[in-house]
Amino acid sequence: MLAAMINLANLGIVDYTNSEFEYYTPRYFDLTDIRHLMNQIEKNEQRKAKVNIKKFIQVLYSEIISKVD
Repeated sequence: MLAAMINLANLGIVDYTNSEFEYYTPRYFDLTDIRHLMNQIEKNEQRKAKVNIKKFIQVLYSEIISKVD
């Protein structure tokens, strides 16, 4: 989950209007946490992130169910 968050933050740094960034970021993570992580990456600071595990798993489950049906 943390790797996904870091990858999306890196993607947002490169292209904030990327369709994958716009689709996955607000669904799986809190936008303020992603933006904070993006700032840490840009400043080469130690990466500290808070992942809402419950939200991540709920969205992942919902997407899996919608693709199966």
